Amino acid sequence: MHKPRPVRKSLGEILVDQGSLAPEKLEEALQVQGADQRMIGQILISRGYVKRHHIDIALAKQKMD
Repeated sequence: MHKPRPVRKSLGEILVDQGSLAPEKLEEALQVQGADQRMIGQILISRGYVKRHHIDIALAKQKMD
């Protein structure tokens, strides 16, 4: 019998959880993403909400979970 895979947290959720990003900044970036189709990490960096190394750490954590 297969064990269900846990739902993987989104990059934004991980950044908020680790204190690198304010929830309201994530919401703003998600609204922008709906209009311009860039990846959320690109939007967060371009707006100065997070640094690239925060994204790298969060992506590594996402892969481990």
